[in-house]
Amino acid sequence: MESNLFLPTREDQLKAQVIELRKRLAHANEEKEKLKREIMEEDIAYIATAKFSEEIRDTTREKASQLKDKQQQILSQLVEAVEARCVQELIGYYRLAGRTTFTFQRYRGIRLETFYGGTYFEPYYLLLLPKRSGLPDTPNDFTNYTISKDTLPNFIPLRQIADKLFPWDMDSFLRVIHDFLLAYVGRREQYETMRKLCDERDTLTSVVAPNESKKIINLVESVGNERYAVVELIYKNLAIDFPTEVVITENPPSSRTYAKEKDIFLKNRLPEAYNLAFNV
Repeated sequence: MESNLFLPTREDQLKAQVIELRKRLAHANEEKEKLKREIMEEDIAYIATAKFSEEIRDTTREKASQLKDKQQQILSQLVEAVEARCVQELIGYYRLAGRTTFTFQRYRGIRLETFYGGTYFEPYYLLLLPKRSGLPDTPNDFTNYTISKDTLPNFIPLRQIADKLFPWDMDSFLRVIHDFLLAYVGRREQYETMRKLCDERDTLTSVVAPNESKKIINLVESVGNERYAVVELIYKNLAIDFPTEVVITENPPSSRTYAKEKDIFLKNRLPEAYNLAFNV
């Protein structure tokens, strides 16, 4: 990594290097989580496809003398296929609520859908293993299970939430986890929208989110005469996609308080707040 010759001290150079390394680490963690989700998705898709393929056999490979005997079996298989399709439609309805359960190898899985602005984004998974084998398995009873694997982002406090709610109150447990995921996707997509706006508009000079969770988002807006408004959005509650604190300053410093603009950013999601605050 090359030293920045414009930094006045060695300490400042080291700080800049640490910031750069943290950005690279955050990017690497994002890629790692993305790869984990893709691998699990492929495994689940393969298992589901293989299981369905086994249900409908190719009768053209049977001997001609056996075709009549297979007619009833073919009819039964067609009925099963229709039933399977109905099940898939039912699963689709459950996906609208964002949660589905499934069996995957030795695991009992929970799939949490994410969506924002009317669009579905990536799903996340919880994989549960039974503590003891041979016990009755009922759909709504998770007392015999423990959380074995997950594809949730690292900043979501899964263990703390599980200690309070899992497995005694699964509805609350999944709702809280889902809130964290939806809020994260919401903050991320708002940030991505602002990045695109930054490329399109001369007044918006930069948009930065220094960590994966997007718990802090900074943007710099030109307000004329070589003056800039520096907006810092702080999301202390990671279960929502609205900022809990907004700090706006001018560079060079001025006496302007930006009280109205702060209130706008607190009450609106980022792209809409930006348009309202700066009359874009």
